[in-house]
Amino acid sequence: MKISLTLPSPLTPTSLSAWLENIKDLPISSSFMQMYDTLKQLSKLENDLWEFYPLLLDYTPNIFLQANSFVEYSNLLAKQKSIKLAQLGAELIKLLSKLFCRLAESNQLDLRQRQLASYYALQFIGYNLRNDHLLHQLSSNVLWKKTAKLYKISIECNDLETFQIQKIQIFKFQPNIISVIKRNLLFSLFKATRYASTDIKEFFRLSNQHYDLLDINPSYTSNSSYYWDQKNLPQAVNASKHSFAKDVIKIDCHRFVEALRDNKITTKLRIEVQHKLIHQLTGYKQVLADIHQGDHYVSQLLVGFESVCQYFQALDKTQKISILSRQLNPVNLKMDTLALWPIEQESPFYQFNTQPSQQLLQGDTVNIMQSENNVVVFTEKYHFDTSIGDLSLLYKHKNSVSLCIIRQNTMHEGMNIKMTLLELVSGYYSIYNITSVSGKNLQALIINETSNNPEAFLPAGQYKINGKITLNIGKTFYLMTCLEHSQYFCRFRIRFK
Repeated sequence: MKISLTLPSPLTPTSLSAWLENIKDLPISSSFMQMYDTLKQLSKLENDLWEFYPLLLDYTPNIFLQANSFVEYSNLLAKQKSIKLAQLGAELIKLLSKLFCRLAESNQLDLRQRQLASYYALQFIGYNLRNDHLLHQLSSNVLWKKTAKLYKISIECNDLETFQIQKIQIFKFQPNIISVIKRNLLFSLFKATRYASTDIKEFFRLSNQHYDLLDINPSYTSNSSYYWDQKNLPQAVNASKHSFAKDVIKIDCHRFVEALRDNKITTKLRIEVQHKLIHQLTGYKQVLADIHQGDHYVSQLLVGFESVCQYFQALDKTQKISILSRQLNPVNLKMDTLALWPIEQESPFYQFNTQPSQQLLQGDTVNIMQSENNVVVFTEKYHFDTSIGDLSLLYKHKNSVSLCIIRQNTMHEGMNIKMTLLELVSGYYSIYNITSVSGKNLQALIINETSNNPEAFLPAGQYKINGKITLNIGKTFYLMTCLEHSQYFCRFRIRFK
């Protein structure tokens, strides 16, 4: 029998059911392309989506499990065909999350139907977050806003802890809506874009099985290291501020950290990854405690992506950039616009042999203290405020400079002195203008441009993996891997054309 590859018209639950039965005979890749088109068509329905709810429930387990296997398979075989199937699988799960979100938000389902729709929507949102990390894509804040809306609806209906009967076996660890929300929150705290795919999978497994060690909305304690404002993804708490807005959800991961630290949780994570994760989840308290009290020196701190780029542009205009990592061998560098000079191994900064320029922006004067951890430095200053996740620049007498990311703020007890933890970004830097869709000139800060693994810091925004960026000099590069993103910047591993 010849199978039609055209969706039935008009599209009704009966006609769609018959058509879905027919496409089962197609090869797996073809049938899934048809399924993708089907979900796309359903997502365009304005008022009648609820009529397809029973049909979606019947087909969702098979759709999800097959789509999820595509994503898993791509990590075993890094071939172009498997990557495309993984991207298709991820898109199917994303479509499922959006469809069930719409169903859960509608007033056309009965109570039990709406509860299950919310449960499925939140499960698919969680897997969508995992897939974005595995495929090195930017996660969208839209799904976090959807999560917040479903959370509020469930609170109003008093069904956060209602047991949900469903047919997908791998959802068994989360029996109700609140458990799925906790799982998603815990996974987001790991900031998994900084880790390898094997670690990302293990993070998700840990979140799947140990979400119950996460406490949300506890009375404030020093263990509340994160918060969720229900508009964006969860953020690290600024340790120098103990107040929260009324609708902010406080997150306490202390019990999870203690279980991980005491080996009460079985994990495949390497010891160094576990230690890094514990530092991260505790707001770097131990790292902050290990600073060298005593020796310090004065430097300047410039904060903000735009300010950092302006500083480098001022140097670039006068051909005065000469920045070099301690670890980098300058022998093979061929950057005509940079004058690179090797520095002494013990020097904490990347130096250049120029005199101060009057065009350079002025930063704040801060004290620098060293830690046992050689990738971080600290600043301390009275009445000083910085934002976690922002980009910054340290320079001393404008003769040395270091690019940094702000990771935490805290206060000295009994004193109004703020300490800021900065993570150094090693490498040599170059700055270029790029033209946005709106025509506005923006900047791209390139790290280790001529190496095998160059990176780019771009303004915060929406970017696509494999998307092309054209520099003002006509040179182009492609976005290969999302390493980190915040409300301040996006950081990618890139490949030049």
